[in-house]
Amino acid sequence: MKGLPSLGAGPALDLGTGTGVVGAYLASRGLYVVASDVDPRAARCAWMNAKLNGLRHMVDVVLCDLASAFKRGAFMLVASNPPYLPVEEPILAWSGGPGGVEVARRIVRELP
Repeated sequence: MKGLPSLGAGPALDLGTGTGVVGAYLASRGLYVVASDVDPRAARCAWMNAKLNGLRHMVDVVLCDLASAFKRGAFMLVASNPPYLPVEEPILAWSGGPGGVEVARRIVRELP
C-alpha cells in the first residue's frame, strides 16, 4: 500500500478486519475507518490493536457478517484481506470455504 495516493479522510471500511492491521494502516494514513468482523474475538483484537497503536479515535469496530450492516455507497474505500484457505474449519479466520474463494466471492457480491 506504499504507492497509494493521498486517501483523504474516509470513511473507509475494513471488511472482515481480523486483527485489524489493514484498518490500522488506513487510520495511520488519516482515514476514519470502520472495521467489521463476524467473529467476536477478531473484533476485540482489532479494537485492542487500534487502541494499542493510538488510533482509537480513528477506528470504530462493528460486529457483523460482511457488509450486512452498511448502506451501499457509504464508504469511499473498502479494503479486505479475506480468509483464503480451502477448508471448512470452525475457525472463521482461516476458512475461505471448500474452494478457498467463497468468502471473497461473497465480498464482491455484497460490496457496500
